[in-house]
Amino acid sequence: MVIELATAATAIGLVKSLIGLDDMIGGTWMQFKKTGTVQDAPQEHRMQITGDAENATFVALEHGEETQHDTREQFANLLTKEDFEYLEALETKMKQLAKQWMSITKNIELQMDPGNKYILEQKLDQLMGTSKNLPYFISDVIQ
Repeated sequence: MVIELATAATAIGLVKSLIGLDDMIGGTWMQFKKTGTVQDAPQEHRMQITGDAENATFVALEHGEETQHDTREQFANLLTKEDFEYLEALETKMKQLAKQWMSITKNIELQMDPGNKYILEQKLDQLMGTSKNLPYFISDVIQ
């Protein structure tokens, strides 16, 4: 069963939120790996959402090239109720990961003990491992 138009608009918002969280985590992780410091470092958005709530359009970009373009109506016909619930669960998980990420990154640069710093770095790597699979989880649902 496909979802209603209002739910499709919400689903587009969920995907936008997921990509934003993933970009935030991925960008700061890459910056940390390069420089050893934690900074806000925007990463290239793999996916972009355009339009407003009433005329929401889902546009997937890969290296700046459009790979998918769906209107809210097309998105509604693409997703099932189970897909929508899956996106909601993914967003909840990514918000939890983002909170953990921010907590660790606030403390890592203040850490003077090399052993404790190493433990925090390992936690960041574990979180990044979970985060980097997100695009595949999303693409399983929306393509």
